[in-house]
Amino acid sequence: MDYPELLSNILKTSFDYEEYKVRAEKELNSFDLLTADKTAIERNEARKINAARMLRIEKQFQPDNESIELLKKINQGLLWVVISENWCGDSAQSLPVIAKLASQNTMIDLKIVLRDNNPEFMNNHLTNGKRSIPKLIIFDEDFHQLTSWGPRPESARVLMERMFEERIEKPERLKKLHLWYAKNKGQEIEKEIISTLKSEVISRIIKVFN
Repeated sequence: MDYPELLSNILKTSFDYEEYKVRAEKELNSFDLLTADKTAIERNEARKINAARMLRIEKQFQPDNESIELLKKINQGLLWVVISENWCGDSAQSLPVIAKLASQNTMIDLKIVLRDNNPEFMNNHLTNGKRSIPKLIIFDEDFHQLTSWGPRPESARVLMERMFEERIEKPERLKKLHLWYAKNKGQEIEKEIISTLKSEVISRIIKVFN
């Protein structure tokens, strides 16, 4: 399957941000602890925590004025596709920020696709050979890829890399990672995505009025 056909197919089963949250809630409500294996139980516990994280970020995060002004200058359709899963902690930290940025302009269409249901699409967007999420891919109105972002802000990536080198156990790594996210309040995610738009998208699809 060629890439345009693959993209067209995955969009048929994609979700907008509200639909994505509803799906996560349904999975929580229908979870059967008696038949679940260890991985399923761990992921369901993660969904509970992530739902609270996303709600907190939705309430706290607001793009700065410079970001809003830039986003409102977009005068051609953009498709933002995020590869995600609702059990992923990094996705929970990033998606509300991405959704708030996308909501600043109706020319931006945000769609979320599930990594595990779309392995071929995921394999086109690996990070250092890994199926890391979330991954934001930005397309123009003709579905040409313009740029991408993810799975983590640079400071969070460096933090995790250092903790791996120091052989810190996974539970402690995750605790420190999410403490970093909580303190940063989405600011670095916003900064990196806006910077990417400026450097790789503006000159191609945005007419800037001085």
